[in-house]
Amino acid sequence: MFLGHAVLALVLLASSRTPDPVRGRIVRVAGWVGVASGLWMFATRDSLPAWRGLEMGAQEAAIVGVAVACTWGLVMALDLATDRWWAGALAGVAATATVGFAAGRWTILILLFLGCGSVAMALAASRSGRAGWLSLAASDAGLVAVLVADVVSRDEWGAPGNLDDLLLVPLLVSGAVRAGLFVRLGPLGVLGRPAAVMAPLALAVGLVSVARWVERPLPLAGAGVLLLAIAIAAWCVLRRSLDPGIAGVWPVALGGALLLTSDRATVPASIAAVVGMTIVCLWPDAIERGRLSRALVLSGLAPTIVFGAIGITAREAFVRATSDGDAVDVAAWVVVSALLPIAFASGVAIGIYSARSKGPGGYHPEAVFMTWVLLGSSIVAGFAMGPSEVYGALGGGPAAVTFGVAIALGAAAALRAATSTGEVHRPAASCSVMLGSPPRLGIWAPALAIALLVGGASATAWITVRGLQQGFL
Repeated sequence: MFLGHAVLALVLLASSRTPDPVRGRIVRVAGWVGVASGLWMFATRDSLPAWRGLEMGAQEAAIVGVAVACTWGLVMALDLATDRWWAGALAGVAATATVGFAAGRWTILILLFLGCGSVAMALAASRSGRAGWLSLAASDAGLVAVLVADVVSRDEWGAPGNLDDLLLVPLLVSGAVRAGLFVRLGPLGVLGRPAAVMAPLALAVGLVSVARWVERPLPLAGAGVLLLAIAIAAWCVLRRSLDPGIAGVWPVALGGALLLTSDRATVPASIAAVVGMTIVCLWPDAIERGRLSRALVLSGLAPTIVFGAIGITAREAFVRATSDGDAVDVAAWVVVSALLPIAFASGVAIGIYSARSKGPGGYHPEAVFMTWVLLGSSIVAGFAMGPSEVYGALGGGPAAVTFGVAIALGAAAALRAATSTGEVHRPAASCSVMLGSPPRLGIWAPALAIALLVGGASATAWITVRGLQQGFL
């Protein structure tokens, strides 16, 4: 579970010399094994044993497990043609690196795994556009700088608990770039390219960084990210145009805001962000189909796990807004309480426009199929995590039963409508879909990206040598 994805990467690398049909079957077998491994990590998140310097916490296991499963799913589902094997090989390296990053109990181990993942993503992103490559390299260099500065300031080699306030801002900025909170940058800068298979892993690193090292709740920061999410949704709706490179900020911003605002919503909010990012990665290859499933995931409607995360955060925000405390904190919670209903309505609006959208091009059947699978997974995840964890803010067990009954009745109604003999009215498209291009950067961008990667690697090497000289183990 910790190193198996690197083994799958070696298998795919060895398959490069095999005939195309054989290589295709090898890639799909490796992909299904990778998906199963990620789901198994999610299912056993509360009982994962420690191994060497790796010990995965339950929250980190849930986030990384879902991200790994989504990554291997993208390897199989995206229309990559002859690029599938090398994209899968790099994804396997990045998956192992992400697992080690999330499970490392020594800062040096975390840095080494982060460096391995950075190299894998850089190799893929370098063939997918300069803007995505440079932004990912900058975020990784920032994260390395934060972790090295933490070791120097504490003079301790164990993984940090909560970072100092001085390191909090650069960590959040680095995580925001890597997660995809900037339009057409980070993972959103490689959409439609082979490097898009690693977008869930890039997002997972940003989410895990906040979950592990940031003391929460941060209502002011959460309110700011909520405003960003609402602004992105309003921009898409008012222009009647959906660009995955822009609209992709919506699920990440919503999940990130819930993560910053509520510690209890960490896992459902993170899973919602990962699933939303994966849906966006599939969008360019499924423009003509899968509109309804994509819309339901992006909307945050019940009973998806997004709705559960919103319910958890809303309940906590309402309680804190009406409690005694510091005036600034109370005001921040009042703002969050006011923005959450607006954000929910914005999600409904962007979901409706996504369902009634029309874009040029065809569709890839595997991408459409995975879009529907992700809708089902976002529903099942809420029930799999237990009524008390996801639906506790909405009524616990009875709420989960109510949502289950609603799903059954809705499926029956849909089946009846699909098999009826009457004429079906299909409304005209309300929105267009067009995949835009990332910013065009000059030849200086690759040089700067390489310099940032070399700088991060040099800092990691320096702190590793210093640790070995002092005997940090």
